[in-house]
Formats: sequence, C-alpha cells, structure tokens
Amino acid sequence: MNIRFKVLTLKLISTLFLLVTYSMFSKTFLISGFEEVEREEALSDTEVLLETFNSMVVTLDNKAADWAAWDEAFSYVQRKNKAFEQSNFLPETMKLLNLDYFAFFDSRGHSVGHRAFDKNKSAFISYPDSLRRIFSPGSKIFEFAPKEVSHRGVLKISEGLIMFSLRPVFNSKMRGPSKGYLLMVRRVSDDVVSKISIITGKKISFESPKSAEENYGIDLQKSIVQKELSKDLILGIAVLHDFYNIPVAVIKTEIPRKILQIGTASYRKTMTFITTVTILIALIMIHLMDSMLVKRLADLDEQVNLLNQNGVTKLTVKGDDELARLARSMNQMVGTLNTRNQELMSLNEIIKNQNHALVSAAKMSALGEMAGGVAHEINTPLTVIKLRSEMMMNEINENPGNNEQNLKSSLEIIDKTVDRITKIIQSLRAFSRETAQHEKIEYSVSKIVSEALNLCFEKFKIHGIDVSIDLSDDFVLQCRPTEIAQVLVNLLNNAYDAVEDSEEKIISISTRQVDEQIFEIAITDSGKGIPHAIHDKIMQPFFTTKEFGKGTGIGLSISKGIVEAHDGRLYLDRSSKQTRMVLTLPFLKTNKHVFERVV
Repeated sequence: MNIRFKVLTLKLISTLFLLVTYSMFSKTFLISGFEEVEREEALSDTEVLLETFNSMVVTLDNKAADWAAWDEAFSYVQRKNKAFEQSNFLPETMKLLNLDYFAFFDSRGHSVGHRAFDKNKSAFISYPDSLRRIFSPGSKIFEFAPKEVSHRGVLKISEGLIMFSLRPVFNSKMRGPSKGYLLMVRRVSDDVVSKISIITGKKISFESPKSAEENYGIDLQKSIVQKELSKDLILGIAVLHDFYNIPVAVIKTEIPRKILQIGTASYRKTMTFITTVTILIALIMIHLMDSMLVKRLADLDEQVNLLNQNGVTKLTVKGDDELARLARSMNQMVGTLNTRNQELMSLNEIIKNQNHALVSAAKMSALGEMAGGVAHEINTPLTVIKLRSEMMMNEINENPGNNEQNLKSSLEIIDKTVDRITKIIQSLRAFSRETAQHEKIEYSVSKIVSEALNLCFEKFKIHGIDVSIDLSDDFVLQCRPTEIAQVLVNLLNNAYDAVEDSEEKIISISTRQVDEQIFEIAITDSGKGIPHAIHDKIMQPFFTTKEFGKGTGIGLSISKGIVEAHDGRLYLDRSSKQTRMVLTLPFLKTNKHVFERVV
C-alpha cells in the first residue's frame, strides 16, 4: 500500500468519521432537545387537564358559596324550615345548579335535609349511604381551621367519583358563628369527561389508581406523570387525590409526539443536505490534495527508492516549495551519507581486525599463563615413555624369550601415555584455532569442560589446588566450542590467580538447569573475593586488579562478548560470599551425565 493510497484513504475515512460523529452527536443533542421540549409540552398539556378539572371543582365551590351566605339557609340549618325545602329542594334547582346531591347539616354534622337527583330521569332518588358515612357526625371533613371557609375536592364513593364542596353556613353578612354546613356534590360522569375534552381539546378518560400503577408503573404521589407509550404517543396522567390526600382516580390522555416527528424529519433533511455538501467538498479537497501534494510525495518516494540503483544518486527537484527544499536537503544528505558510509566501512574493517587481534591476544595470554603447566603435563608422560622403553630394552637384553608379559604391560602403559599426550595436544590445537568465521555446531558441555581442564589441570596440581567438579546432566549446546572453552579457561585462570596465595586452595565447577531452556555453569574459588566497590567495573575492557605484566584486563570483557554472542549471560553472583562467576546459556537437549576428565 503506497503513501498516495494511504493519504487518500485516510482523508476519505476522516471525512466519513467526521460525518458519522457529527451525525451521532447532532442526533443525540437535537433529538434529545426535541424530546425535552415534547416532554415539557406533554407536562403542560397534562397540567391543563388537572387545572380544568380543578376549575370545575372551583365552579361548584362558588355555587356553594352563594348558598352558604344566605339568610334563609342560615335559618334553615337552625330550625329546619319546611317552607325553605318546598321552595328550594326542587328538580329545577338541581338542574340549574347541575348537581347530583346536596345536603344541609347542623353544627354537629347531623343531616338537616338532603336530596339525590337522577339527571337522566329528572327525578329525585334515594340519598346514597356512602355519602351518609363520609359526612357523618365527628368526621374530620367537618373540622375547619380558623378563617377556613371551604372544603372542596374529589371523593370516591360506591356510586363513583364525585366533586364536592362543603361550606359553613353564615348569614348574608358573613357573620358567625356558623350554625351548620352546606354540601354540594356533582358526579364525574360522561358529561364531565366530555366537557373537559372540549375545553382542553384532548381525548381523556378516567382510570383507577391501582390499574394505572400496574399498567404504567407510575408514582401515584405525584400530581402530573408522563409515560412514553411508543415513538408516536406520550401518555399524560393527572393523579387526583381526595380530601385525605389518597389517590382516588387518574385522568389520562394520549398526546401525539408531533414535535419529535417534525424535529426528526427536519433533522433527516438537514443531515442529508450536510452529508451531500460535505462529500462534494471532501472529493474536491481530495482531488486538490492529490494533485498538489500526494502525487508529488509519491514521486519523491519512488525516486528515493531508486537512489543508488542503476546509477541514480540524486533526486529530481521541481519548484521552490517545502517539498523542493526537502528534495535538495535529501540530495545533500545522500552525498554526506555516501561519504560517511565509506568511512564507516573502513573503520568497521579496522575494528573487526582489532577485535580478532584482541581475541587472539586473550588466547595467547591464557596459553602463556598455562604454558608451564602444559609443558609439565606433556613432559611427565614423555618421561614415562622414556623409562618404559629403557626397561623394555633391559628386559630384552637380560631375559630374551621370557619377557612377553612384561613387554605387553610396558607397551600398554606407553599406549595410554601417548593417548594422554594426544588429548593435551588436541585441546591446545582446538583452543588456538581461529573460530570467528565458523558456524555453530551441536557440542557437549562435558567435552568443553574436559578440554578446558586438560589445559589447566596440571598447573592446578603443581600448586596444590583442589578442583571440585559437580556436573548435572550433560547439556548439548548450539555453539562454537572453542569460544566457550576460551571463556572457561579465562575464568579458571582468574580463579587460579585468586587462590594461588591462599591457605585453602579450592576451585569448584558446577552446572545446573535453570529452566526448560537455560542452564548455568558456575566457577567458584576460595580466594578473598572481589571488593564490592569494583563489582560494576570487572567487565569493563582493560580493567584489572592483577599486578603489572600479569593481566591485560580484556579477558572478562571478551568473555562477556563471546557469551552474549551465544545468547547467554556472564555475571558475578553478588549474593555469594566467595567469588562465583556464573555463565548461563540456552541448551538444545540433555544427555545422561557422563563426565570424563582428560589429564
């Protein structure tokens, strides 16, 4: 995927992302705004329902106020004047006042006179017992606070929901004390529902609080509640509480979600227009960007890829803008890089040669340290061969024909001694071999340890140094064996120097498996140890604590590099009281442990 395609694709994706993001946020805020306005409108419409119903209760209360401040009514509640009943307790009165029930009570709440009217038959009917129970002597509904002139509202009786007004009866001058009470009642019938619907312009219905709570899950303690029925309708509910603040009925109406529908339609049209315009602008910008920038970048990229190929050493420069200046700068940089590259190649070759020289010098230094021991190691078996050959000559001269068994024994000793010399020479040849260019091979750790000890053991023996060897299962490495042996020889030489002047002269070599892929070789000596102050310096090139002429200071640094080239690690175990150098390496497999030390 080239840069031109990436940039154009990124631009297109960015445009689409911005459109989608804008659409989501605008929809969230705009639609939520429409919904909020709609909810407020629905609350307002529902409040109008409640206010309309309450206004009808107030109208009823006003009618009761006219009758309660009437001298004749004031006289009637005291003396129960029959003439008052005959002239006022008439069907015409009930129709005029639009009442279903009315009653007068004395000051203790006993009924003085009452009537119940059937509007459909235009005739009086039996006064309901449910009203007698509610408006009975001792009822709290007759308890008026000072300056309180009316108890009004709604009640639930067995005959249905009613609006009522209860007022103390005074004379026409509103002087007291009151001698009784006037009750006017109007049933909430179909004519009330129809009238509220006409006034509010809403289709309404009444429902029991329990049913509304079960169907819609509303809080009946609130006066106004709204509930979303669907994407097209909101249910507005006005809760009616009686004189005792108990929910007795709800008025409900279904309000069309016109605001949301209009807002959603407007949003869709607006988004369609914005999307179309944005896409057109984006296409124009993409075309301009492609021709003015992206294409030139792609051309520049192609020229950069062709640098140093087919003799191309410079970029083509067109114009005088930032890209042109970039191309000129790159031409200068390429020229400088070519020069520096040649210098680096020369320096790298010098460093490589010096590195080989350092490794060889480290080997020679190690061989020099081992020279006395190796010479003694070879001289001893040569002496054995010399003595045995002289014994064989004497045996032949003194006892010709009777010396077969003695000769055979001497020849076996000579054979083993020659094998011993051969192994020592092979170890020396392997150690001194140049291995930098050799491939890594599978090799046994026990063989590497044997080869290293072959070069050092005699020196340890001459100076009375005990070598303790504790190898676990034999590990097989993918390595250059001579380099690992070089590391071990260097560590063994350092251990020799550390214990040479000690009373207790012990060097131990041990191996163990760290995990499923790593094992370690540890070389520990009984010397004085390395001071804490120089723990961080011992791996640095040319750092040494040995006397002048005894060490070069490059052994450990070279060993560290060899180990890291084998994906391993060489470090000083700082938790050990004695000097303990640890070499960790990855291994391929393990063989049953067989360790043969060649001396």
